[in-house]
Amino acid sequence: MKKLLVICTLTIFLAGCWDEVLYKEVTIVPLIGIEGEENKIHAYFSFPSVIDGQLEYSKEEGHGVSLRTARNNAFLKSDELLDVSQLETLLMSSESAKEGVVKYIDPIYRTPRNRLNGRTVIVMDELKTHFDNLEKLPEEPPDFYRGLLQTAIKFANIPNYNMQKMMRILKDEGQDLALPAIGYSDEEGIPEIIGTALFNDANYRGVYLTIEESKYFILLCNLANKKYLQFSFLFEDDGEFYPLDIEYDGHKEKISIEDNTIIHHIQLKAAVEEFPHDHLKEKSVVEELNRFLSKVQTDEAQAVMKKMQDVKSDAVGYGKKIRAFYPEIWSRGKWSDTFSEMDIQIKIDVEIIRTGILG
Repeated sequence: MKKLLVICTLTIFLAGCWDEVLYKEVTIVPLIGIEGEENKIHAYFSFPSVIDGQLEYSKEEGHGVSLRTARNNAFLKSDELLDVSQLETLLMSSESAKEGVVKYIDPIYRTPRNRLNGRTVIVMDELKTHFDNLEKLPEEPPDFYRGLLQTAIKFANIPNYNMQKMMRILKDEGQDLALPAIGYSDEEGIPEIIGTALFNDANYRGVYLTIEESKYFILLCNLANKKYLQFSFLFEDDGEFYPLDIEYDGHKEKISIEDNTIIHHIQLKAAVEEFPHDHLKEKSVVEELNRFLSKVQTDEAQAVMKKMQDVKSDAVGYGKKIRAFYPEIWSRGKWSDTFSEMDIQIKIDVEIIRTGILG
């Protein structure tokens, strides 16, 4: 009995994991690009290599019927085994995303040892350009794209969805997906975040929200980071225009359904960061700004909602509330069709609670 116990103990300690992979045998690929169409995928793989004693990022390409076969095809052109288990950023062409993202993401999502906190970005220009110009980036490619996304998320310019959250949304009939949109800057000559791509049924709808529009989307989704979400306006007084910059400082919201109308009411608290017109110590001026901001922000948010309804993209997730509490509305048919036809009223009431650094 003692011998059997010793053998079992040794077996436990000596046995390796079934999916064990030694890093010395593979090359980690933190950045991938995908373009093409169903069953005809072209993929780009960017990975670190030591060339003449210097760490550089190399690029390899492959094609196939899936991301896995495209990677295997890239093996034929490389002396290294490419491992995507530590993927940080997946760049996908907008044309490919129109056919649906699941077919491309699913092999990564379902492999047990793959990390799920990587992010997917929709590329609005030529995907090849991003990989042909990796050496022109101000820092190493994974660090650049990671920093680009983290900064945009911090300042509430794009939603904070990693691959795990992304797939959870894709499986929820009550909410549609929205992903960061990226393009090359004509002025800087490097990639930049340009907004948020709207989806329906896992398909990119060919429309994206600009950075300013994305801020209202983030607000409607209740995803804003306090004191990082900022809005800029021009305030007119006696024919003169003054820049007015406000900073988000929290909000309360209420979503109700009345007579088949979704009413989304937001009470937004704001701090004035820039207003050369001054006179903010006068109560009447603050009240005038409250009215101005309430109207302009309501109008802007309503315009964003119309843009989303036009492409049947309920990226805010109103459908989840409808499904839970209003089955008679949910059962009318496919939610995306119902959503696009519903009357959705956005109302934002702004209250300035701070008027400057010392206010």
